[in-house]
Amino acid sequence: MDTAAMKAMVRKVMEEGFNARNFAVVEDAFHQNYVRHANPGMPGVNSLAEHQAGLAQYLKDYKNPRFEIAHMLADGDWVAVHYAFCGTHIGTVHGIPGTGREVRRETAAFFHFRDSKIAESYFVA
Repeated sequence: MDTAAMKAMVRKVMEEGFNARNFAVVEDAFHQNYVRHANPGMPGVNSLAEHQAGLAQYLKDYKNPRFEIAHMLADGDWVAVHYAFCGTHIGTVHGIPGTGREVRRETAAFFHFRDSKIAESYFVA
């Protein structure tokens, strides 16, 4: 898979999969044994099912959650994306009850591809 196709897939996952709530796009783009490496503020996952559960939790904790892509770069079998997560905080997140306030969290993510699917990722929040 070339870098243009990998970038297009990441964009599709974020915009069509999450923002438009077409989770079949997510199912198709990620390996079943997808791994998201943990960091402070974002727990790790060890499967596509765990990742999907995390996305579903965003829908419970935020009204109108969405990703806004700012920049994207690709090199080899990696795609880096700088984006903002936005939404209205309505559920309990990290022990903080919903505030009703709009949030915007700038994030960078690094997606590793294997066999034309996303196999693992790292996030810097």
